[in-house]
Amino acid sequence: MLTATVLRNRVQQELYTPEFKYNPDYQLGDRTRGALAPLALLAGACGEPLVVTGDPPAIMRIVAGVPDSAGATLDSLATRSRLLRPLGVAMDDQGVLYIADSEASRVLAVSSAGRVREVYAETFCHAALCLTRPSALAVDAAGALVAADPFLHQVVRVDPATGALTRVAGRGGAGAAPDGTPAVQARLEAPAGVAVGTDGRVYFSERDSDRVRVVRDDGTLATVAGGDGSLRRPTGIAVADGTLYVADTEHHRVRAVRLATGEARTVAGTGVAGFSGDGGPATDAQLRAPVSVAVSADRLTLYIGDAGNHRVRSVNLTTGVIGTFAGTGDAAMGPAGRSAAETAIANPAALATSPLGFLFVADPDHHIVWRTSIRF
Repeated sequence: MLTATVLRNRVQQELYTPEFKYNPDYQLGDRTRGALAPLALLAGACGEPLVVTGDPPAIMRIVAGVPDSAGATLDSLATRSRLLRPLGVAMDDQGVLYIADSEASRVLAVSSAGRVREVYAETFCHAALCLTRPSALAVDAAGALVAADPFLHQVVRVDPATGALTRVAGRGGAGAAPDGTPAVQARLEAPAGVAVGTDGRVYFSERDSDRVRVVRDDGTLATVAGGDGSLRRPTGIAVADGTLYVADTEHHRVRAVRLATGEARTVAGTGVAGFSGDGGPATDAQLRAPVSVAVSADRLTLYIGDAGNHRVRSVNLTTGVIGTFAGTGDAAMGPAGRSAAETAIANPAALATSPLGFLFVADPDHHIVWRTSIRF
């Protein structure tokens, strides 16, 4: 568990670095107003300062990419580097943000100071194992990345220090391998989402076979959801508290599966495309082609990338009530620094949360990644 000291140190690392003044995501005026406007502390019962906020809640900042400027350039800062349709985001427990810059065939790492480096990049795939279209990312307990590549029909583990790849599932080439097949020998059908459970098991959605698979402890595949018509073109997935959340894209809903029992239920969406229901039960609300999901670190909120509505929806997992957290419904690029509700997000293709209370949103249509505070 993160202590108050660790939380404070991480936020201070982000805000009090030499690179701070060069980061265009932050305004100079914020730094000169009192004791750094983005950082507030409260004294706890034992005198231990508690981090309250690293930014005003629900303010959208660009942390990677240049808006509406596609490319594969790399500057020292992520906000000066050009991306090419980022389709995956994940954060490790050290505060490093990883980005699957899909059409640039690379994976990037962004430090808390905004510095960026290539973890993996592929120009021409001549090796036995490579990534050409990384489209989803997760971080395992050892800090390694797990990436899904639907173009090559495989899931791989990426060493964030060296960029070395290890096959997790899929041997290249499309196919419908049955359950029980050794994962590294199986042919898959466009794995599009990936998640790692607390037990270390790797889960991935197979978009073209309408199911979610798991790599079991013995290294073989098993279906944990779908394959029976209950899912159609599933994409983003997340695992939290023993539950698998699935963006059931072409059924316009989000499903939840208890991994211990296999019991499945709908947590958002009616199955009919549309936009409605904010303020009421999520199961009575309409979504349009949801493609991504993420659960807050406190396990109280489910975030949904409601791509067809150009919004990020939020579901209170205690009450079941849905709302719009970010997005206006307009796909046109607007200015950063506004509230989430006032910020246009064209296609929230990937979501990731962090223990510090941030939500990251990949917006491939504008070639950027957003960050906003979701708690405190």
